[in-house]
Amino acid sequence: MDLAQPATTAASTASPGYYLALGDSVAFGYRPSQVTTNAQYENADNFAAYPNDVAAAENLVLVNASCPGETTSSMLSATAQSNGCENSYDPNASTNPVPGGYRTLFPLHASYTGSQIAFAEQFLKAHPTTRLITLDIGANDAFICEADPERDDCTTQSALTEVATQVETNLAQIYQDLRGTGYTGPIVTLDYYSTDYASTTGTAGTEFLNNAINAASTSVSPPVITANGYAAFQAPSAAYGGNTCAAGLLVKLPNGTCNVHPTLAGHRLLAQAIEQALTSAKISVANPPGYRTAAADGGMFTFGGSAFDGSGVGSSAAATSTVVGVAEVPGGGGYWMVTAAGTVLAFGHAETLPTLPASAFGSPVVGIAATPDGAGYWEVAADGGIFSFGDAGFYGSMGGQPLNKPMVGMATTG
Repeated sequence: MDLAQPATTAASTASPGYYLALGDSVAFGYRPSQVTTNAQYENADNFAAYPNDVAAAENLVLVNASCPGETTSSMLSATAQSNGCENSYDPNASTNPVPGGYRTLFPLHASYTGSQIAFAEQFLKAHPTTRLITLDIGANDAFICEADPERDDCTTQSALTEVATQVETNLAQIYQDLRGTGYTGPIVTLDYYSTDYASTTGTAGTEFLNNAINAASTSVSPPVITANGYAAFQAPSAAYGGNTCAAGLLVKLPNGTCNVHPTLAGHRLLAQAIEQALTSAKISVANPPGYRTAAADGGMFTFGGSAFDGSGVGSSAAATSTVVGVAEVPGGGGYWMVTAAGTVLAFGHAETLPTLPASAFGSPVVGIAATPDGAGYWEVAADGGIFSFGDAGFYGSMGGQPLNKPMVGMATTG
């Protein structure tokens, strides 16, 4: 290998780094309609939550499959009763579930059909590079019970026990399904905060639900880690007499009261609770920084925490045309090399996609960039032509337009 040949560089990670966030409206980052417009609901990126903070802290690629209103039952089956995700609950309706929910009206962070657990299983099987799963679920089971007159609005011990049993049983099944994919990494379940620690009744109900959540953690091996969301809000609320709203941890409504959903400050505390749980369990999921350089003959050099997944040296593509670019699979675990003839070499978990003959490009290819989900890429030619592969969309090019100088590379915006 000629070390003097020009090289291109791509950021990398030592091992793949996906983070799968599951759960209800808390994980989603939901904000109530009193402070949110319909236009804002139309773009899931308007909603940030604790998974965003955890992903940033651990240098992981976040895939957030949570759904506002999800129950432990509807997470397992999309036709089961939810509290506004797939369907809704109405104590005055002739039958429940009532069709229609958040997923019907607005996009989620991750687009999928069927149940949330089915998506999670498919994702884990397709992405063996997943390093962390977090989950918050169960509160909507309790909210439905509280709205059910046939269960005395969940004021009796029998009704409470029924909900707790449902949550514990369903969570155990959820954990078994996740582990059944072969995933052995950490699963961190975030338990719930109280909306008012000064309320004896409300706090007791939260603790009762959290006990059921915690009880399911040992149903699989490796066991599930519990992050203490309850304590995360309790300490800063103490200075306000236990009032979580006054502490600025819940979304304030125009009438001066608070909704049950966390503010960004509240989400930061929940993220810290997850980080603390991982630290206590002595588990590291962070992707160490690093980078790779590719030489013109297809040679690959790794630095820092980057991993070596192969090189193009000796390949017919690199022997007949110069390597001019390299693109990292988002989240790590692979990369593509592209030659001036437009031929792409895939390494690691990078997908091999249909290509075009060199004659189709018009001028030499000079760069490559991956789509955010790693299911496609763009190639750019020296004359400004853009070529899309996989799920890469075409948004225009400078092909056929006068250029003062040839193109030399490209980068994506998201």
